[in-house]
Amino acid sequence: MVRIQFRKAQKKEGKNARSSQANSKMIKSDLVGMHVKRFAEIKPGAQDSSEYLTVLNWLADTIDTGDEAMVAHLGNQMRHTPGAWQGLINMLECKHEAAVHLVLFAIGNLSSAAVDPQAHLTKQLLQHLGVFERILSFLWNEKMLY
Repeated sequence: MVRIQFRKAQKKEGKNARSSQANSKMIKSDLVGMHVKRFAEIKPGAQDSSEYLTVLNWLADTIDTGDEAMVAHLGNQMRHTPGAWQGLINMLECKHEAAVHLVLFAIGNLSSAAVDPQAHLTKQLLQHLGVFERILSFLWNEKMLY
């Protein structure tokens, strides 16, 4: 097995380093907002499209590998983008099992204080949307077992 090592980039010092970090955070923030808006576009009946699988994979990857600040920002964007959670919940009706698993992963993680410090706000929103009733069938469903 070949192991590839990458050199760490040297830290920039001074004003340029702060400017570069601020630009990077702004770009990431814009990217989060762009992807979250895609969830708001998902309507019941349209969720079988595999194009949404890409944005679901991005969501799961961001939750799984993003730093604390990024994931907290993601949770905040999901709460404040009208229709984002509803669109994600609509994906529970999807015929792609992988998509359903990713949605359940996102719901579980973004409503956990271990992942998002403001998870209590997400829980309130999910309760208002009646999510528990929607995910109850997935707690024990022989079709979904591997």
